[in-house]
Amino acid sequence: MNTVQDEEEISLRDLVYFPLFFNMVALVATGLSFVFLPELMLDYGQMMFMIYLSVFLAELLLAYFLTRRLRNTDMSIRSLITPKRRLRWLPATTVFIALNALFIVYIGVALWTGYVTSFTGLSSLQVIFFIVLAPLAAGFVEELAFRGYLIEIMLKKGLTENRLVVYSAVSFALIHGFFIIDKLIMTFVFGLIAGFYYVRERNLPVLIVSHVVVDVVTFGMSVYGF
Repeated sequence: MNTVQDEEEISLRDLVYFPLFFNMVALVATGLSFVFLPELMLDYGQMMFMIYLSVFLAELLLAYFLTRRLRNTDMSIRSLITPKRRLRWLPATTVFIALNALFIVYIGVALWTGYVTSFTGLSSLQVIFFIVLAPLAAGFVEELAFRGYLIEIMLKKGLTENRLVVYSAVSFALIHGFFIIDKLIMTFVFGLIAGFYYVRERNLPVLIVSHVVVDVVTFGMSVYGF
């Protein structure tokens, strides 16, 4: 019979596997884009489109990987999405505002100072990708994986709430790149806020909606300028 320590190690491996798997897929897809479509990499807007298209592919494959992991548990996508507690509007509104304010300020300052530039030269379909497809994929898959699955499985293993929230926030931050320090910090803070909301309220749809809106707004800022 497995010990509690063995079970905890299994859940901790998931914290490492998810960001490693995600980054491997995204980096390979981006690398292939540089090799086979080098002309697109000369334009910043097109380069960012190819990078986020690679991330989109990683999101889809992470979703597939997650569904396979769920087969070995007593959980399902439906059970993860179903709220465990009654919706309380004040905490839900607070976390929605906090997450959006965090990234609107972050992206706004980055654009205003010239630290990043807006995505120019995009086609209508590319704009739709940034405003619709990318936010939906990120909001649904990332919340399902990092707040739904990982936090639920760590709760089952008996980890303390503070500990599992920090673990999930670190894992979540690492899927957003290993080398962009400011983005790692901001996504870690995002993960902490979302994680603490989830363990207290156990309502994943609120976080999915909040995450999607964050990405719609911030991608919109990047596409249309600040």
